[in-house]
Amino acid sequence: MSKNKEKKKSSFFKDFKAFITKGNILDLAVAVVIGGAFNAIITSLVNNIIMPLVGLFTGRASLADLEVWIKKPDYIQYPETGLDVIVEGTGAGHIQYGLFLQAIVNFLIIALTIFIMVRVIRSSQDRLAFREKAKAEEAAKKAEEEAKIAAEEQAKADAAAAEAAAAKEAQLQAFYDANQKQTELLEKILEKINK
Repeated sequence: MSKNKEKKKSSFFKDFKAFITKGNILDLAVAVVIGGAFNAIITSLVNNIIMPLVGLFTGRASLADLEVWIKKPDYIQYPETGLDVIVEGTGAGHIQYGLFLQAIVNFLIIALTIFIMVRVIRSSQDRLAFREKAKAEEAAKKAEEEAKIAAEEQAKADAAAAEAAAAKEAQLQAFYDANQKQTELLEKILEKINK
């Protein structure tokens, strides 16, 4: 029973180690870290550059300052400083819709940036695939031309070999014919001698 439990534990840890060291998990971890850093950059861009520009049009220091009070609190003015201070426990709170708008702007900028990055990556992948396809087609065309040239050269060599064989055959036939005539001539001479 204990051996079964040990096997299950060792199998569990082996599987866990394989899962952790898989390439996809490591890629995901890197993506999460880079995504966090990218989020910080986008947040800074929105808070420190875009929102102050939007604030020029809204008349506020920042879009995040936009809010609606459900019930206004009571204020007390301190005569020494001249500042208004909210009386604790008064007012029903406020809706800070500026923060919501700022979150939407953050999302739109991040979505636009990711869209552009994905589009650029896909475009470069398409260009690389097109180049690879063009190289493969060029290599296939070159191989086809080389095969055609080799076939033509082989055909020429075969024709030359056939021609040489025909010439040799003709030469042998001529030798045979000459030999035959000489044999016939010798036979006639022998016949005359024997008579």
